[in-house]
This record gives sequence, structure tokens and C-alpha cells, in this order.
Amino acid sequence: MNRVEKSVALYYEPQSIGSVMGAHCGICWKFDPVAHACVEVAGTINGTRGICGLYVEGESVGDRLANTPGHKVSKEEAGYSENGPTHCGNCEYIVRRGIYVTSPCRKVEGLVDGRACCNLWSKAT
Repeated sequence: MNRVEKSVALYYEPQSIGSVMGAHCGICWKFDPVAHACVEVAGTINGTRGICGLYVEGESVGDRLANTPGHKVSKEEAGYSENGPTHCGNCEYIVRRGIYVTSPCRKVEGLVDGRACCNLWSKAT
């Protein structure tokens, strides 16, 4: 199997995820925890288990959602799932699982950090 470059997989370094627990909607700046809504993704969002390809760690926008664009993408377009939190350490493609490891990945070139994550993540079984 050919592995892809980190940039193609949208690989996030640990500092971009912002939590050793992994990426999830509840720590994304676009999430409103009161409304269970997202600035960019349509529908009800699960702050604890939700995750998508539009994740960016930061302080919640909260009730400032009224100042956002009217069109939102669908959950399918955003790659939304409720299998989070996500990080390489709990992905089926990392060779050595764990949060505090550096390991080869079966899908991404080079070494990955267990606290990092990418859009190719799939929950380890």
C-alpha cells in the first residue's frame, strides 16, 4: 500500500489538536456547547464524541453563531462522525498504539505522533 504525505492526509501536529485526549468538537472554536451547533456544519453536534475534517482547536464561539455565514456544509461533506475523540494513538493504522509514542503509520509517510491526528483516522478495534 502506498502511503500519502502528511499534507495530503491533513495531518495535525499535537499542538494543533490542543488536547492529549484527542480532537473533538467540544474543543473546536466553531462549536457552541449551549446550542450543540457548529459554525460550519449543519445539524446537531455532539461536543464529546463528534469530530470532523473542519476541526480547529480554540475557545468556543458560543452564542456568537449569529454572526456567521448562513450556509453550512452537511455532516457528510465535513466528514463528521461521532467516533471521537481522535488521535493517532487510537487509530487502527498506527503501528505502535499509544498517546505518548512516535510510530510509523500504515497510511501516512514518515513517523506520526500518538497525540497527532489526520483525516485518514479510523478507530482501532
